[in-house]
Amino acid sequence: MAAGAPQTGRRHRRRRGKAARLSTLLCAIAVVAVLVAYVAAYARATRHSYQHARLRTRLHRLQVEHKLLEARVADLQRMDRIIHEAKLRGMQPREALQFVALTPKQPPVREFRQASARP
Repeated sequence: MAAGAPQTGRRHRRRRGKAARLSTLLCAIAVVAVLVAYVAAYARATRHSYQHARLRTRLHRLQVEHKLLEARVADLQRMDRIIHEAKLRGMQPREALQFVALTPKQPPVREFRQASARP
């Protein structure tokens, strides 16, 4: 049996070597997968950060434009400006109010005749 013992030991060592190589390979794959996931998450966060900055800049521009439009509307609604524009177009201030009373026409009266059996 002495001759059989070294062979069994060699097989056992080979199995341990394969298992060690397999576990090392799995660890390396896991490390690479974690690194790839980290880089992907970092890239996504960077992309969202740039998009957020662009949207914040656009929001600021739209708020400034909104304030300018509100100021323009207020300017266009000034009474002295409206009166000036009306005079330029030949309009005059009203002198007195005149009302025209509209009375609806009386609907025509329908006469109902009694129906007879004879033509």
